[in-house]
Amino acid sequence: MQVYLSSTYSDLIEERRAAVEAILSSGNIPAGIQHLSVNDECQAAIIRRWIDESDVYLLIVGERYGSIDPVSGKSYIRLEYEYAVANNKPLFTIVLNADGIGKKTPLSEKGICSSGEEHSEKLKEFKNLILSRKVELCNDYKDIQLTIFKVLSEFSHSNEIPGWIRGEEMVNLGLLTAEVVKLRKENNELRRSVKPDILYNGLHYDMLRSLLQKESSESEYIDNDGSTLLTYMVKYGQKLSGSVKPIDRVTRNNLIKLRNFKILKLTDGLYTFTDDGHKFYLRTLMEENN
Repeated sequence: MQVYLSSTYSDLIEERRAAVEAILSSGNIPAGIQHLSVNDECQAAIIRRWIDESDVYLLIVGERYGSIDPVSGKSYIRLEYEYAVANNKPLFTIVLNADGIGKKTPLSEKGICSSGEEHSEKLKEFKNLILSRKVELCNDYKDIQLTIFKVLSEFSHSNEIPGWIRGEEMVNLGLLTAEVVKLRKENNELRRSVKPDILYNGLHYDMLRSLLQKESSESEYIDNDGSTLLTYMVKYGQKLSGSVKPIDRVTRNNLIKLRNFKILKLTDGLYTFTDDGHKFYLRTLMEENN
């Protein structure tokens, strides 16, 4: 993951160094541009782009509120933080607690002008805002590094963070496209080589079956029993596999109907299956049994 590191600079040099070491040691990529002139609109746009391109936003807060943007009246690190929040960037904040700050060398001894007293209320307000989200309190460099290891490990298991991959690990789209074209060609050749559904007297099985199901068979009873020509064929199929001589009007009418569909043929007054008709009958039996 690429981790954008934000903080005030002069008072947190050692803390930033510890954070960068922890990010690198955890196998991730640190990013940050504190050396730029953030009050320049062009540079501010660059910083926003870096935040956009990073997977995680990490903020370290100490005893300084930071330099103030003359337009908004907010510090630049607060503007960065609010930008990350507004864009739903995964983030966490490390806050140096009172013990941690007490151990640091006073800024005045380092020749650094502290804005802590001047902007103490704004810093307090900013910390209250930060505490509404993921915050880790730390005492020293060791705490900072352990916290970064722990939190980045949690983030690494999130499916919502894409992370980065090495250039040589990227998918070769050219090869992938060629493989797709090859597979598509093979698929078309296989389709052409597969024989189409067997025809029965010029009709596909489902078509002929549907026609026979729609055709009712005559019954010897006064009230028709509701059977179809298909069920009649199945019922008397074994006899028709040999030969059948019509003995009454009802039988003759049903046999004639099956002959009209070229299921049966008439030879010397006897009805029997045609070759296609017999194959259709056997397949129907198999379908009925399944």
